[in-house]
Amino acid sequence: MATVQMTIDVDPLRIYDVSIVPLTMDNMAVVSYQVSEPMKVVTKIYSPGSTVPTADQDPPRGLVKRMIGVRPARTQISEYWDGTDLTLSKVADGNYVFKIYGSTVTDSISTITGYITNTSFLAPDVIMANIPVTRGGTSDLCGDFANESFFAPNPYTGTAGWFKIPMIMNGWITMRIYNLAGDLVYKKNFGDVNNPREGGNNIDGSGRCTVTQTHEACWPRVNTYGKTVAPGVYFVVLRYEATEGTKDVCQTIKKILVP
Repeated sequence: MATVQMTIDVDPLRIYDVSIVPLTMDNMAVVSYQVSEPMKVVTKIYSPGSTVPTADQDPPRGLVKRMIGVRPARTQISEYWDGTDLTLSKVADGNYVFKIYGSTVTDSISTITGYITNTSFLAPDVIMANIPVTRGGTSDLCGDFANESFFAPNPYTGTAGWFKIPMIMNGWITMRIYNLAGDLVYKKNFGDVNNPREGGNNIDGSGRCTVTQTHEACWPRVNTYGKTVAPGVYFVVLRYEATEGTKDVCQTIKKILVP
């Protein structure tokens, strides 16, 4: 009687049973999954319009939130997201891409930053999907725009200063910086009436202006001609025009001290 031998490759390290609950006005977003063995897992959420990096390109651009921890095997794990970013500001509506990485070697994933230190030890399942955020906008568009816009550091020394300006819904933003005498020092537009910027695609220079200042959210303490500005008080006028909903027009003024 003839017998047939077959070699079957089985990878015991799996991330499976992934399910998603969207974020709404009434509910937090939930990403649920299981792991086949105890693993350290990081779930990373990225803003709409971001180019989602591979594991070895950390720290990623456009990172909104991260959840990190050691997870038990063969039981449902639920990661909850309240719809805020790393600065605890509310994110805008949109589709947010997330990725899940897991490893049985805990040192392969940083507990603090979620940085992947060694891709060789990652589980072969790298989950990538979308979390819909559908809160229906905001009850106070201009208030949220004013409260969540800021510049850092302030007082400002050096050349690594950056803005965080929320794009709450589709629209465009103009930025004008004036000195104490009222002279226009610097200006920039983020989108325009014919080319609106997508809601959720925030202007955010956090961590992007330290080495070079080429990112759109950086202000390296220069005027429109590239010359370093003098010490003093500067006023930033941010104007936001929504191109959907009630098409609100919002304006806020921020003060920057350059010692």
